[in-house]
Amino acid sequence: MEVSGVISTGSRLIGLEDRLMTLPSKPRYPSHADRYKPRYCCECGTVITKPYRKKYCDRCQLKPCAHCGTLFNAHSCTRGLKYCKRSCYTSQMKRELGSSARNWRGGRVAQHTLIRMRSDYKDWRTAVFERDHYTCQDCGARSRPGRCVYLHAHHLKSFATHPKLRTVVSNGLTLCEPCHHKRHRGRNHGMESS
Repeated sequence: MEVSGVISTGSRLIGLEDRLMTLPSKPRYPSHADRYKPRYCCECGTVITKPYRKKYCDRCQLKPCAHCGTLFNAHSCTRGLKYCKRSCYTSQMKRELGSSARNWRGGRVAQHTLIRMRSDYKDWRTAVFERDHYTCQDCGARSRPGRCVYLHAHHLKSFATHPKLRTVVSNGLTLCEPCHHKRHRGRNHGMESS
């Protein structure tokens, strides 16, 4: 602000001739209210009373454990955590086995799922991968440091229509995921590939 040859620099008024020789006044530090603006809880929206590095109010910070019911800090490591410790999680998961599990369908499992879980089928997959040196036989893709390629063991003769050839190594071919999808595109799963 300049008024008749006098300018204002903070708290001191100096003449025009002295303005180059004087030092500027000390900067004004923000008040306590300016530094600590109110923060709001991410869950309920209430003002946090102790805002230093907190995202949740004290009421939303503590949650009851889904297994034992003790209150614990649910937001300290993972958002939406349901169990206070690992032992509560494992004991709760043991309760949900068999018919008490959420996705229980009366013990029914698809036949192809049972076959693919057997050890002889897993041995077939590994034998096909080792025979082809863990390399896609269509495009030549291979995993290396910094580039992960997901491989599939493809059946040359269909899995569904040729049950005797399911675990014959000569009926398998190593393909990367995109090449495997190209092989199956535009055909029904029960038909043979060309």
